[in-house]
Amino acid sequence: MRLLLINPSWKRLVGSDRRYNRPWPPLSLLNCAAILEGAGHEVSIIDDRAKKLRKEVLQKEASEADFILITSSPLDRWQCPNLDLEPFFSCTDQLPKEKLVICGVHGTIYPEKMLNLTNANFIIRGEPEAPILDFVKKKRWEYTSGVSCLKDEKVKHNPQCPPFNLNDLPFPSYNLIDPDNYYYEVLGRRMALIETSRGCPYQCPFCLKIMYGKGARTKPISQVIDEVELVIKEHRYRCIYFIDIEFAFDKQRIMEFCNNLIKTDLNFHWACQTRLNNIDEELLTIMGRSGCRLIHFGIETGKYSTQKRINKEIEIGRAKHIIDKANKLGIATVCFYIFGFPNETQKDREETLNLALSLNSTYASFHLLTPYPTTAISKGYFDEDEFFPRYLPGAALSEINRWIKYAFCRFYLHPKRITKSLRHFIIQGNIFKKIRLFQEFLC
Repeated sequence: MRLLLINPSWKRLVGSDRRYNRPWPPLSLLNCAAILEGAGHEVSIIDDRAKKLRKEVLQKEASEADFILITSSPLDRWQCPNLDLEPFFSCTDQLPKEKLVICGVHGTIYPEKMLNLTNANFIIRGEPEAPILDFVKKKRWEYTSGVSCLKDEKVKHNPQCPPFNLNDLPFPSYNLIDPDNYYYEVLGRRMALIETSRGCPYQCPFCLKIMYGKGARTKPISQVIDEVELVIKEHRYRCIYFIDIEFAFDKQRIMEFCNNLIKTDLNFHWACQTRLNNIDEELLTIMGRSGCRLIHFGIETGKYSTQKRINKEIEIGRAKHIIDKANKLGIATVCFYIFGFPNETQKDREETLNLALSLNSTYASFHLLTPYPTTAISKGYFDEDEFFPRYLPGAALSEINRWIKYAFCRFYLHPKRITKSLRHFIIQGNIFKKIRLFQEFLC
């Protein structure tokens, strides 16, 4: 059987919903491809987000496939999926509906709506690997666990799959994509994605975790090291983003992991995302020795009472110490902030911006709160008839957007910040891509 897997284009680098449509490998599709290839199927991947194809090429590839799996959100977008789905629907409109299978966050939350809006026959709910494995055994989507489908003009929901055992994942099919298509402006070119864990043990009320299930599952460290060696040695990637929601929730595990990375003696650098409270000097030092060159920290807000409400209490003195230590070790930091929390005032936003300016992070990114359905923060604010709302009702959207642009300008256009950013741009390269990304966020 011939299967075509598609990651559609989202047009602009930063969309109208202010999501950064990063050209990162579609890891969830690579996992699915590996499972399908292991069962003897012929698989190809079109990543239109990384390298746009002509409409005629897409339609020709689709016509020759037996089934088409298209994602509305690859794994790196499970936590914060796009809100503007027009580019996705523009792609599905070009595909034969009788072959179409959809996966991703949007169909997981709204299977009936996505079936109606795309006219597809099948929706995979939740992480796609387990349903793909079930399909491989049964060869029929309508009997596959974790799938919703149209049957006799009614939507039938098959039983949900249990959480996938990450130990059973084969090596992602990186052979199906071109490493030259993937990069991260603040890390480098030829960037691969690898999971060391899936899920998160923390309960942030704004975080969308419906694709991950409860708690956190980990891969064996030996399995992750094998994946690292394969993407660096065999597929010639130069850097890796370990795409866990919470990389360092188990300090001893990450210490062991970093020690094993050091033993491989591979010439590459890497990035991760973690809570600042989970990092100390000992862990930061060994992360730097093993090749870590970038860490994402979710700071979210400078208002202490809001920090308590969202389970993100941060000791400011400690935060400054860790970020300063990272600077000394040559590890860049990106701190993320959110505007638009319930009952937020202008003074609260000023506190958040002042915190961003006081921390000596290499980069800062400012975003609008999205009350994703199924998250705790959406309760009482979310209209069930609304399809992926952009902001909390009652929030002054235009005012918050002005604050976001103002915050970007205040952070990046300060003379000292310009000097520091330019120095890091020159060291890491991709200076024009970074300037373009900054411009896109201000548009």
